[in-house]
Amino acid sequence: MSRLCLLALTVLALGACGRPTSPPAPLLTPQSVSADADGATLTDRPPPNGTWWSEGVRWWNEGVRWWNEGAVQPAPGNRQALQLIRLDEARALAPHAGAGVVIAVIDTGADASHPLLQGALLPGRDFVDGDHDTSEGQEASGVAYGHGTAVAGVIRQVAPRASILPLRVLGPDGSGRAAQVAQAIRYATDAGAQIINLSVAAPVPNEGVRAALQAAASRGVLIVAACGNDGSDTPLSPARSLDGHNRLGQLGVSVTAVDAAGQLPGWSTRGGEVQAPGVGLETAYPGGRQVSASGSSFAAPVVSGVLALALAEGQEARTLAARLQGGTLLDVPTLFR
Repeated sequence: MSRLCLLALTVLALGACGRPTSPPAPLLTPQSVSADADGATLTDRPPPNGTWWSEGVRWWNEGVRWWNEGAVQPAPGNRQALQLIRLDEARALAPHAGAGVVIAVIDTGADASHPLLQGALLPGRDFVDGDHDTSEGQEASGVAYGHGTAVAGVIRQVAPRASILPLRVLGPDGSGRAAQVAQAIRYATDAGAQIINLSVAAPVPNEGVRAALQAAASRGVLIVAACGNDGSDTPLSPARSLDGHNRLGQLGVSVTAVDAAGQLPGWSTRGGEVQAPGVGLETAYPGGRQVSASGSSFAAPVVSGVLALALAEGQEARTLAARLQGGTLLDVPTLFR
């Protein structure tokens, strides 16, 4: 049996310092599920406070200018976290800002009307409802509602000219099927995605997902996967499968979250090939709103965005993945050497 976890953490109140007020916990808590012919049926139960996007959700602040001569700039609240990885220095090395690179976001969907995401999203597919509507759905009270939009918002701030392919595999309640994740991975590969961002995971490997990832890697697609948020030393799957010496390992990057000072929160799952900021990142939320988001779910798109910057400047995918090993902090300028 296998089950899929959504690696989102509480989006906390936006305080002056933008840091969480309490330790986050995995969005999907461990519980048994039953397998069927279509793969594992996934279920979820809400966290103790009943919501993940609490008062941290606020309306988009029109007074905060994220645009500079038509180019998206990172939110002011993310400045320290992105300076930690020297993204500001790397921008001079990445004049194309990710242009021409497609990043598939396999998640809960994305809000194409959000000011931060307008013009960035490609037509995608909804594997939950079997159509092409990749919005977040109507269940705004769902514990996972807005997760995919938030992930896409992080990518947009790091690589503002990259294209994002939203592929919906999870509902607003955080449930989904491993088989649909595998379908989405294959769809992304066939659609020409150069990077696949996976902010979803499972405690045990799923052969269908692994086979789809291997097929993607055989075609040179970079795979970025969040390690998890359980505070252990062992990444969840598929991140656990990305550190091997086979082709999948050579094209895959597993990501552990750190805070803006480069410190590991107690909840952050260790063992990732690279560490990236994933605590209190300001990002998009459906309905023209914004949130402060924490978790390896949001560290992974930082890495995906950085890889898009490098690919757009002619860097080779396998070389980039090889440079993101050793479990150290992401240092963006080194990818352009």
